[in-house]
Amino acid sequence: MEVSERERFDMFVESARAFCSWIEGLPELPSDGLWDLDEALALISALLADGHRLPVVVPTDAEIPDVPQSEWSAVHGRTLAWTEASDNYWTVEPGGSEPSEATLGSIADDLADTWRDLRGCLTALDSGSLWQDVSWQFRFDMTSHWRKHVVEALRALHHA
Repeated sequence: MEVSERERFDMFVESARAFCSWIEGLPELPSDGLWDLDEALALISALLADGHRLPVVVPTDAEIPDVPQSEWSAVHGRTLAWTEASDNYWTVEPGGSEPSEATLGSIADDLADTWRDLRGCLTALDSGSLWQDVSWQFRFDMTSHWRKHVVEALRALHHA
């Protein structure tokens, strides 16, 4: 049975809402140090898999508003409290003929940046934006930005 473009979009929206709800539900203060890694890995993995199933659509010229920096900062604080001392990781960019230098990454930043891209689109959808415009923006943001963040977060969390 073939799944329609709208159904693929709706599946991604469900994954995006679950991820955002999880992030938004993290405590503002450091926890007892127990991460719910299985839940985090499942949500991030579903987000990535469903993101690759988003339909390729033609958008209108509608704009999807950005999430305010103050909201991102609050979410970043929550993710940082969740990751605590295990937040930073080293990574090396693949590809190219010359090896790249290792850079320091942050799980909290990866999760908060992903949340920001998703939350802006979900807010636009909930405010009445056309699903095609939102789907286009979800896909654009994934390929240009948050896909790298979730891959790095998955790898870092796997080793946490």
